[in-house]
Amino acid sequence: MKEREQSLEALLHALPVWVLVMSIQNETILYRNQEYAEFERKNPGMEEIVIQRLKESWNRETGAFEPCILEHAYDRQDTQERKVWKTVLSAKKIEWMGIPAVVFCAWDVTEEFSRRMLLEKESHTDDLTGLYNRRYCRKTIQRCLDCGTPFSIGFIDMDHLKM
Repeated sequence: MKEREQSLEALLHALPVWVLVMSIQNETILYRNQEYAEFERKNPGMEEIVIQRLKESWNRETGAFEPCILEHAYDRQDTQERKVWKTVLSAKKIEWMGIPAVVFCAWDVTEEFSRRMLLEKESHTDDLTGLYNRRYCRKTIQRCLDCGTPFSIGFIDMDHLKM
């Protein structure tokens, strides 16, 4: 049994996601992997928010853990950057060194979120002028048509704009 627990801990330690193991009985943290410890170090004060969100997500009456994804966004005060993280809750309880527990995993999707926003902006604007492009206009017109929203279209043709 000891070997199995050591193997599990080694696996959780190596994962590139945050891992917390929490006791079901008294809601204490039994284990946190290196990724989560690094998250705590880089984001002081976020641990309380994370743990509160995790506790809110499980049904203590039934003991059930519905698999779900929680998303939380916040602005870091020190760097003025937007952080977004997702938490995936496991659907099954485990026994951690003889204690009924649940494993929580999470990962930082800040870069993915930033790339998605940049891609969306780039797909809707002209590189040279920064104005909305044909793709954006088509989507907007279609949205207005679908919703029955009245709209107007104006065109301006400028000779030698690129010069």
